[in-house]
Amino acid sequence: MMMRAGLTISLLMTMTDIFIYRQF
Repeated sequence: MMMRAGLTISLLMTMTDIFIYRQF
């Protein structure tokens, strides 16, 4: 359960990072 939550959060953070990176 915890591993799954961590993976989801990690993926979300990566997506946000890519989105921000593409914005600038």
